[in-house]
Amino acid sequence: MFVRSHFATPPQSFILSLDWSKAYDRVSHHWLDHVLEHISFPRPFRRLLHCTYHHRHSQLFINGHLGPSFPISKGVPQGDPVAPILFNLSIEPLFNALRSARLWVRAYADDTYAIGFDEHAWQPLHFWLAQYNLSAGGEVHWGKTTLIPLSPSSYTPPPNTPPPSSLPLSTLGVLLPLSRANIDSLWDSLLLKVSARIDSLHTRSLSLRGRILVAKSLVLSKIWYHVVVAPPSPTYVQQLNVLLRKLIWHSRNIHPASLTTSSLSLDEGGISYPDIQTEINIRTIKLTSVAFSPTSPPYWMKCANMVIQSRTNSSIPHLILTHRTTYLDYEPFRSGIKAASHLEHLAPTTILDSPSLPSLRAILRFSPPTPLTPYNPSPFLHPFSWSEIWHQHRPRKMADVLWKIGHQQLPTGTKVANYAKDGPYCPWCPGTVNSIAHLFHDCPTATLIWTLTIQVASLLTNSITPLDNLIHHPSLPHQRIGRTLQSVAIYTKWIAYTERAFSSLTPPLKTNSELSKALLTNILSQRKLDTQLHRAPWPPPSQIIHIFNPV
Repeated sequence: MFVRSHFATPPQSFILSLDWSKAYDRVSHHWLDHVLEHISFPRPFRRLLHCTYHHRHSQLFINGHLGPSFPISKGVPQGDPVAPILFNLSIEPLFNALRSARLWVRAYADDTYAIGFDEHAWQPLHFWLAQYNLSAGGEVHWGKTTLIPLSPSSYTPPPNTPPPSSLPLSTLGVLLPLSRANIDSLWDSLLLKVSARIDSLHTRSLSLRGRILVAKSLVLSKIWYHVVVAPPSPTYVQQLNVLLRKLIWHSRNIHPASLTTSSLSLDEGGISYPDIQTEINIRTIKLTSVAFSPTSPPYWMKCANMVIQSRTNSSIPHLILTHRTTYLDYEPFRSGIKAASHLEHLAPTTILDSPSLPSLRAILRFSPPTPLTPYNPSPFLHPFSWSEIWHQHRPRKMADVLWKIGHQQLPTGTKVANYAKDGPYCPWCPGTVNSIAHLFHDCPTATLIWTLTIQVASLLTNSITPLDNLIHHPSLPHQRIGRTLQSVAIYTKWIAYTERAFSSLTPPLKTNSELSKALLTNILSQRKLDTQLHRAPWPPPSQIIHIFNPV
């Protein structure tokens, strides 16, 4: 866009976006053999490559039956990691021929662009494409091939050439030129894809860490490639954040809502919640940092630097080092310069050394000046820390409850007075305002649950504080049991409370007997899982049951 907007281009110059008809399927095996031999690859290596496309057979599955086997005489296997390399090798001779005819060629796998500068470029272009079709089997789909004039007002289509297109050029998932309209159009389509993916995922029964993993691997992975070249405007970032909240928080409002808190690492009190704007800044800074290349920046950066310098009288590096931005709506450089200037303010000269993404993240990500200390509602949870909450021995769903307890963000008391069945009061203690400390320690039902849990722990250790003794036991399996028992006690009381407080019906309040039965069921369920997966030395079920049902 910079060259086209600010530098003179020949009137008949053009970019031809070639669409290859079934590109991988049409590659001639004989042609590929010929190319590999002339490149002078060692014979053992050539024979190894032959194994990936020679002597292949297939069968058709029709009406529940496999048809006869037939040989595959052309094409490279799509999905095989070596297939794009084989295709590149097969098409490189064509590119060499086009370059010899003074055409520019840019390609990524089968996305091919031929750039010509006058009407005389068309004759060798047609000639070599026809030769490539005869030799290698490659065929251009002219109906889907796009011609973009570089000087639209002066371009006259030569005979037998595609008509000029007024539509944006889509290349590698990005719309060119990088105008605001094209960037917004790209993000409109990306938001639809992200929204559809989240709709298919957000109802799954996942832990908080599971939803974070899904968000990063299956949702946000769709956008990181695009933010580098076409950063979204603040409006689109806001919409992405709304969709992300829908997936991770299930559209609930009672949680540690501050992004600065939830985006912290696990050991700092967060859940590594993705900070989309920070991640965009990191990636645009990384792209912009090539302006400080110790040898020579790439050609596209030189062009961008020339344009910005002609409009601002300052180069990209000078704008960054002086903590300035630009009003020019040239993406991704506007976003990159703005973010890099902020980085330079926080950590001077960092950008000069081509920083890695993790090092940029360490600088730009918020970190608390003093460690956050988790709230502990009961001495039976001692020791209580963020690392203890997320310890690998704890069941994931139960760790979610503990994390919210640590931030005092469970829906209890006055927070839920308007819609909980018992208002702000404890269901088991009429007239007592509920709180996290009351729910999990002061309430008589909590005392019952902890008493039974401690008796189960006493089956494995003779100690005044059996739960603590198990967690600090030299044996890892014993530690797992101690943390599991802690978690099950909290989880049992929490489920009993939520079923009463937030059910669409009005279920009867669980009695002490029913709470004991629920606790026993949960402990035996975890015992079965631990003994199957981890061979944890739990006491026999009969001993556990005897605690709950003494003879």
